[in-house]
Amino acid sequence: MTRRSARHTMALLRLHLACGLGLLTRLPVERLLPPRYRASAGRQTPLPWPLGRSIWCWPLIGGALGTVTGGVLELLRLVHVPPLVAACMALAAQTLLTGALHEDGLADLADAAGGSTRERRLDIMRDSHLGSFGTIALVLAFGIRAAALAALAAHTGWAGVIACAVAGLLSRAGMLVLTAHLPPARTTGLAHALA
Repeated sequence: MTRRSARHTMALLRLHLACGLGLLTRLPVERLLPPRYRASAGRQTPLPWPLGRSIWCWPLIGGALGTVTGGVLELLRLVHVPPLVAACMALAAQTLLTGALHEDGLADLADAAGGSTRERRLDIMRDSHLGSFGTIALVLAFGIRAAALAALAAHTGWAGVIACAVAGLLSRAGMLVLTAHLPPARTTGLAHALA
């Protein structure tokens, strides 16, 4: 591999990582972007980000998010924070890192269950308001996750960090499987761009 091709490969990897982190987290990614992408950020039409090509790094990002969640949980356990409180704080840290992207999707999906037609369900998912089904789904999802993390904190120690990392990795890998096997609901939007 020549030096030029190595630089090109590294720039491409950084771009893909920036795309994945930009989608799945609230972390600033500007420093990862290659110079031409940074330069285009202020333009009327910036360069398009290759989100579809960044999917290879999503499981890695999920594993890192899981590691942070498990690490917060374990550190709080070590200073004798009660397991349920530690679990809630670990979930809060995770939510701050991710910007609640997945929770927003879950709430939209649950609210759409009340729609009677495909078009109505898509309209409900597009609506930014939170409905009863979405609220119940979020409460149940956070309750189940908090209970699972609390049980993990009470019994596992550092193995819980590994378990959280694997769960984060597998959950983002699941996104790849769904993207590959299900058609997008709309002809516009993120799922269509990934397809």
